Amino acid sequence: GNRGAAMSEGPKICERGGKGLILPLFGDSEHEWPQALRTILYLFGLFWCFMGVAIIAEVFMAGIEKVTSKKVRMFDKKKQRFYTFEVWNATVANLTLMALGSSAPEILLNVIDIFAKEFYLEGLGPGTIVGSAAFNMLMIIAVCIIAIPTGEVRMIKDMPVYVTTAVWSVFAYFWLIVILVFISPNVVEVWEGVLTFLFFPMLTFHAFACDKGWIVKKDVSGKVFVNEDMTAEELAAAEEQVRDEHGRDLSAEQVARILAVMNPMKKTRAQYRRGAMAAMTGGKRRKKDDEDHKRSFSLRNLSFLKRSMRVVPIEVLQDPPVLGFEFKADKYAVLESAGDAVLKVTRTGEPQHACRVWYTTSDGTATAPGDYVSVEGWLEFKAGETEAQINVAVVDDDTFEPDEEFYVTLSKPQVLLASGESDTDRRAELGKSSRCTIVIIDDDDPGMLTFELEEMTVYQKSTDYQVPISVKRKNGGCGKVSALFVVEGDSAIAGRDFVACSGILEFEDHQMESKIIVTIKAVPRYDTKDRFRVIVSDPEGGVSLDEKRDGGKERNILTVMIEADPESKQRVDRVASLLRQKWDKSKIGHANWGAQFKEALQVNGGNDDDDDEPSPPSKKDYFAHVVSLPWKLLFALVPPTDYCGGGGCFCCALP
Repeated sequence: GNRGAAMSEGPKICERGGKGLILPLFGDSEHEWPQALRTILYLFGLFWCFMGVAIIAEVFMAGIEKVTSKKVRMFDKKKQRFYTFEVWNATVANLTLMALGSSAPEILLNVIDIFAKEFYLEGLGPGTIVGSAAFNMLMIIAVCIIAIPTGEVRMIKDMPVYVTTAVWSVFAYFWLIVILVFISPNVVEVWEGVLTFLFFPMLTFHAFACDKGWIVKKDVSGKVFVNEDMTAEELAAAEEQVRDEHGRDLSAEQVARILAVMNPMKKTRAQYRRGAMAAMTGGKRRKKDDEDHKRSFSLRNLSFLKRSMRVVPIEVLQDPPVLGFEFKADKYAVLESAGDAVLKVTRTGEPQHACRVWYTTSDGTATAPGDYVSVEGWLEFKAGETEAQINVAVVDDDTFEPDEEFYVTLSKPQVLLASGESDTDRRAELGKSSRCTIVIIDDDDPGMLTFELEEMTVYQKSTDYQVPISVKRKNGGCGKVSALFVVEGDSAIAGRDFVACSGILEFEDHQMESKIIVTIKAVPRYDTKDRFRVIVSDPEGGVSLDEKRDGGKERNILTVMIEADPESKQRVDRVASLLRQKWDKSKIGHANWGAQFKEALQVNGGNDDDDDEPSPPSKKDYFAHVVSLPWKLLFALVPPTDYCGGGGCFCCALP
């Protein structure tokens, strides 16, 4: 305590006689300068240091990207097939590599200050850590929220991981208060430091377990839950009933979608809590959800219309009004290929009078005339008739689109006299179900994209040649669809063994096959075998990816093995072949190292080869280049990402 007080009594760095590790650069003579000049110079130096941090941060991020993108191919003995895995889990990489890189400046400031002050708190020290964490927790989160455009919503993708990291972040502050205020005031003991350090691997493992679903079971998207109380026999009966109604050629997905519309899920506790919170805080209440839930029903009581109609009434209402008109069901599902949606309207009250009601269609997510034919008019009931129907034509096309809906509304109920005029003495009214929703279920299946094989072999020849890699479209072919593809290296090196490429793979309507062209380079090869990957991901247009292939439903991966041409294969020592591979990798690394210095010396890093008309650098570009040139040359010494799988770049850029 006395040592800390004595150290704090000395002159400050900015005062005469004060001395830091580096500043002031010119000693006490700086105090002879005008204060305004010193302020400007120090601000410029601070800006210059920030510029250096920004440049090395960009280099560091390239190293992280290279390290975390590493993949391995392993053989599953149980399933007797190869699978491609990413070495780094995204959550773990965020909490370790990314956090270490973004916090490296304050960690180094803390360590330098602590060692310089002989482990006494003064100046910066731990304040850098606390201040940076507070900035991340308050300012960064606030900026992320403000950046969301008005009217748009961003959802947290992995809530368990988010909650875990948030709780641990708040716990860290409470833990600092406990050890510095209550347990050992103003002193950090050894056991406290060790325990605090051990909290980090505990946080990492906790977040990893949440990410893998070990602690909180992840929600499996894409599954259709028809009824949580439904038995297997009831589900089989319901499926058979749907196929009888809509046709035997329906796919399993189409049957599930119809059943999902017919049987809405019961409200969860979370939904009830959301409603309660809205009521407590004056938020918007979801009245429609409450009404829909009150009218939920069991699958055993479903009533299907005739097969020729291909229309399913969703909910049958009970207790009709004394006199009025209403739809027999307030929600219908109809296949796009059904032709017409047939809607039943019932008349309640005194049947001896003729009457009529006006009906009109209106757009929802389905619009006329592209999805249905808009109609309106009088629906008339003769004396004694209690039911009539409205026919709405549904437009069938060959384009895949999500399920859409439109509406039919009743209005102007009237009782008619024998002359056909409206009877003003008798009152007619609309029932509870005066508006009907029609859900159009699309039956234009765009299909599924898949590779024919999970692994294929190509031969490296004496000249460059192109290999077509086929991507098949199965289980449907309606509409124009596309997906992204990328060709990336593994043990094979892009530029030496093959030409890396990426782009959009497109399929026209009813096109069942498309090809990715990969150029295999001419490189002498003997007994060695290398591989690269072709990855198809991000399908658009409704098409899906084959979840049975390597990579699953998120992306399909084809592993391409490169072997020597059998005709030119010779017996060569295996060691020489491995040495040649290392030399080739080293050459690529040296080439990239030279490119780093070339880029550092040129304004704006030079012009890309594919720039048709490069714009000349501005005066601002020249000024920034001159100011940052020392940093650029210094950081050009950092090894390129080709060395050690990016590990060399990561380790050298971190300090």
